Amino acid sequence: MNSSSNPSLQGGAFTYVITARFSCQGRLYAEETYRLTACDEPEAKRIGHHRAIESDFCDPRIRDFSLALSVTLEMDPDDDPPSAPSGASAPRQPDSASFE
Repeated sequence: MNSSSNPSLQGGAFTYVITARFSCQGRLYAEETYRLTACDEPEAKRIGHHRAIESDFCDPRIRDFSLALSVTLEMDPDDDPPSAPSGASAPRQPDSASFE
């Protein structure tokens, strides 16, 4: 795959879509989506988590507040998935983490 033909892979960086779900007592009350560029999935999660905790919807004072993130690698449908370095697995999608 040629990275110059895929804007998601420019400069060795990937485009990720992060969905932040804000809940109270297990009930979803808000959802935000962030589209960002990162070198790998862990960096995308860190950036997405930082954006989510800076959101007006994030308020840990809320009883039983929870924040869940899902991370999806955005790909051009005409391109093959990026190959993983030897010994590593390809980026997973979707993935979620819960922060309370």
